[in-house]
Amino acid sequence: MSIEAIIGRDFELVGHGRYLRADEHDSLVVDREKQLFFWNSKGVFGTALDWLIKIKGYSPEDARKMVVPTPMDAFKYADTKTDDVIVSEELVESFYELGKTNRDYWLNERGYTESTIDLWKLGFTGEWYTIPIYLDGEFKNFQCRKNVPIKRIKSWYKGMGPLPFNYDYAKSRDFLVLTEGPVDAIMLMQNGIPAASHNLGAENYNPAWAGRLANVKEIIICYDNDLAGRLGAKKVGKILGYKARIFTFDEFPDKFDVTDFFKSGGTRNELLSLFSKSKMYCEV
Repeated sequence: MSIEAIIGRDFELVGHGRYLRADEHDSLVVDREKQLFFWNSKGVFGTALDWLIKIKGYSPEDARKMVVPTPMDAFKYADTKTDDVIVSEELVESFYELGKTNRDYWLNERGYTESTIDLWKLGFTGEWYTIPIYLDGEFKNFQCRKNVPIKRIKSWYKGMGPLPFNYDYAKSRDFLVLTEGPVDAIMLMQNGIPAASHNLGAENYNPAWAGRLANVKEIIICYDNDLAGRLGAKKVGKILGYKARIFTFDEFPDKFDVTDFFKSGGTRNELLSLFSKSKMYCEV
């Protein structure tokens, strides 16, 4: 498989002829003739194998299969498929260790404590801040975030689709808050409120996840205070039915969320009091 096909799974490559450049990282250049990449801002370069091992975190064995597939593996690693991702849990520890010297985003912008960062293994790639997502005890993907030069959110591995966040913990609780994204669920957990979420925004709740919450007696859906959040909350409310209530920060600024609530001085008991006054039970 060519180096442009492999890197093209993660970044859109633009240009013609010998040299291609990543659309969102202009310092990442691919030489199609020599089958090499050069990521100048990171000081990393090499072959397709180097990309898969150094950047993506694959083992050498798995990387070789992707670059030079065996006859039996050829279909599995075809460019046209979306289920050919080999997920590497080793990256969780790698990004967490790298992030130990770059925690300003988590501490100052998200309002997390050091212990919260350590508990959730929040990390840093050198460019993106990472939240590992597990399901049934198995690592599945990262939600990646950054605010410079603009706010952006993406998944580390493409083609994995929406994934529930913290459901392994949530499914055993009597009371639960569902948030629009993992960052708000982590903030609630930091403040002693059971919470779960998913990784792809307000509109991407999978109805199949509801079965994982069958034993939860009461669920409060608390999405962001904006149009997308309100529409997404209603969609989830219809899926969860009688056990769900929707809470919105109607008396707060636009786009206000639980993280804003705590960062502005709100307390756990104050938020629980607000939740208790919510009477918007969803129709089945």
